Amino acid sequence: CTRALQAWCGELEVPLDRSGRTPGTTTVRFQYYPATDTTRPVGTIVAHEGGPGYATTDSATTFLELLQPLRGQRAILMVDARGTGWSDPIDCPEAQDYAGDWVEDAAACGKRLGEKADLYTTANVADDMADVLAYLNIDEVDVYGDSYGSFFAQTFTTRYPGLVRSAIFDGTYPIT
Repeated sequence: CTRALQAWCGELEVPLDRSGRTPGTTTVRFQYYPATDTTRPVGTIVAHEGGPGYATTDSATTFLELLQPLRGQRAILMVDARGTGWSDPIDCPEAQDYAGDWVEDAAACGKRLGEKADLYTTANVADDMADVLAYLNIDEVDVYGDSYGSFFAQTFTTRYPGLVRSAIFDGTYPIT
């Protein structure tokens, strides 16, 4: 991963479609930054970036600076959502900038992805996060969501309340 940031990096293969209707897997990649004071660990903070579509690991430096006061007793986990960053990124040029009509651009991207288009949802990203936590043997987290990441945090908390110790919604995008 990156020795300069002292992260452990990993990846996990998860089902592309947990219902089994669409075969295949996708790779979810993550960065784990251990607590700096291992004699008094409290837990792990999951930081999730906004967008949607921004890679969380691209904001690693920002998140580490923001959460620096908590790093002594808390590890930081950043997972790139499926289709972003290092997690099998989607290539949809139509939807990768702010030009044009957003609805038309999203439709073009959906057409490009075909039957897989509906598999890049916040619910699936929440399920992927639960799989990463199980893989890392982490049974409880503090979730920090920024902008669209707050939508993810609300979705994750709703789907996996037993895994969430606390949640912080920054620049909240309401879930309905």
